[in-house]
Amino acid sequence: MKKIIFILAITFLLTGCNQEEKIMTCKRTNENEEATMNFTYQTKHKAGYVTQVHSEEVIEVKENTELLETYKTEMETMYSIYNELEYYTYEIKIEENKVICITDIDYTKIDTKKMIQINPLYEKLIRNGKISIIEMKNSYENSDMTCETV
Repeated sequence: MKKIIFILAITFLLTGCNQEEKIMTCKRTNENEEATMNFTYQTKHKAGYVTQVHSEEVIEVKENTELLETYKTEMETMYSIYNELEYYTYEIKIEENKVICITDIDYTKIDTKKMIQINPLYEKLIRNGKISIIEMKNSYENSDMTCETV
């Protein structure tokens, strides 16, 4: 009986120590005649669930810098639906020949029901107010991103 309790205690300690936060980084690059697009998503997760996402989307225009405003406007339109959602922040700016969008989402505090109302596509990811890191990774990889966890 003491051996069973000892083994259970050791198992509990080992699995409890594995509850540290990890970061999964997913990347993708697309290129066409007009621009190069780099997407990087850093997803923090703990105990199998996403806690935060920090993304950087960079569109680098090759020649026609008039496209910068077009890309910026398109991104602003795409992200503006989240303006009323607390803990979902983004910034879109133009630097030299690049449009840069930086997004931060705190999934430990965000109203996931409201998030689904704003964008029903989140319904596929969010279960009981949480997002599984496995589901998030699958979603990224289905978008041709390459992911690794550090």
